[in-house]
Amino acid sequence: MVFKNALCGIKILNGNNINITGIIVTDMKEHGIVISGKNHYIYNNTISSCSLKTKEIPAEQRYGDRWKPGIEIYEYNYLYQPSYSRNVTIKDNIIRDSYGEGIRINFCDECVIIKNNITNTLNMSIYIYSSSDSIVDKNLIRVTSNLYNSADGRACGIGMTPNYDKIIDNITITNNIIIGARVGIFFFPCCSRGGYDEIKIFHNTLWNISQTPVRFDETINVPKECEMKNNFIYVNEAKEFESKSSWSFGYNLYYNTYDVPEIYYDTTSKAVKQLNISTIFNTIKGCNNYDVNIDAKCFHPSKNPGKFKLYHSGTPLTNIVYWDYSYCYRAYSIAPSIGAFEFPQGCSEDIDPEPTPDTEYDVKFKINVCTSGTFVVKMVGSLCNWNVGSCPTMIKEGNCIWSYTYKEGTMNSFNYKFVVAQGSISYMWENDPNRKFIGSSLASLVKKIDSGIYEFCNYVKTGKLVTLTCKWK
Repeated sequence: MVFKNALCGIKILNGNNINITGIIVTDMKEHGIVISGKNHYIYNNTISSCSLKTKEIPAEQRYGDRWKPGIEIYEYNYLYQPSYSRNVTIKDNIIRDSYGEGIRINFCDECVIIKNNITNTLNMSIYIYSSSDSIVDKNLIRVTSNLYNSADGRACGIGMTPNYDKIIDNITITNNIIIGARVGIFFFPCCSRGGYDEIKIFHNTLWNISQTPVRFDETINVPKECEMKNNFIYVNEAKEFESKSSWSFGYNLYYNTYDVPEIYYDTTSKAVKQLNISTIFNTIKGCNNYDVNIDAKCFHPSKNPGKFKLYHSGTPLTNIVYWDYSYCYRAYSIAPSIGAFEFPQGCSEDIDPEPTPDTEYDVKFKINVCTSGTFVVKMVGSLCNWNVGSCPTMIKEGNCIWSYTYKEGTMNSFNYKFVVAQGSISYMWENDPNRKFIGSSLASLVKKIDSGIYEFCNYVKTGKLVTLTCKWK
């Protein structure tokens, strides 16, 4: 389905359980897709040439917030009694050549922005406004043209700001590749107010950043539990940000400068002026590491890097980042790679993102929860539109043990929760956040290790069956 030459492509406010997939949106005066509510899945859409109203404004006059994003999440019921939208996944979308932000989430909890390809947008490629408990993972962000500049210049990669005196908290930024941006990752308080807590910046590759890689402005609060570790950064200059006591740094590598302020790194981090790029990265035909149009695969570490290597020089991050950019399992039994890719221990030389598994496993989910009478346990999630009545009922295997098996389950990806129900009426839900299942990631893992932990559940592979045993939360 194609939407073209209109004010807005798709606009759905205050809805629940909506999937938007396979849509092409182009040449819009304002938004590509805008939605609010709960339990939405925006997947595999192509959005280009949005916010064309802004195109007519000279670049030096593009300031404020006149532009409209390619994909935007509004607050729920924002006209009357506003509350946060919740559990929205934005995945595998292509957003390019637009005069507004690529993706913007406003007042959204438990939002996931994953594996999107964003090229040439205005102001911010990904913008997080007054949102919490959200993940930005495995996105490829490129800024290659000045056509989409704002009054401040080229777009930043990932930006965050709170609403006045609010606090943004628990934002995890992992495995992103950001190329050619003005600032790689940026926090700025609104009107000199607002703050942040629990920001995690792990395993990102920031390449050819023109101003400074990471910038966090002073806030009304003293931020706590913030970390920046295991990132690879090619930058001409790095500026100070925030107070050193607010952050924990480790194993970041800065290329092309010796002038990194002390605040950016501890004794485990390095800054180098000269580096043979062609040896530390995988040698792939057509890769020009100084070209902003470079493909993500060109940043895959080489097996033979000479004296300098990007892999196994960091430290484990308490198993926060299970997978790399290509959905390969990180080698936490030793030490993980620096940057977005894990190699060679965690993955093979096949770097095709999210490959279809060549082995299709059945996946059996098990949960220990006691019920009585006619109460049952169900798996409720995005595969069945979060409808308790139509979602699968698990089988009672013994005293308080319930199970459900998905045939060829590693071909599926979905969000879910275990729910105690009576018929189509829910009685008790697990606590937030929702569980997330990515079948291809599990398939990649079980090919290497027959048993272990996947997404906080114990797993065991037996033949073509993978059993996930989870605890009620």
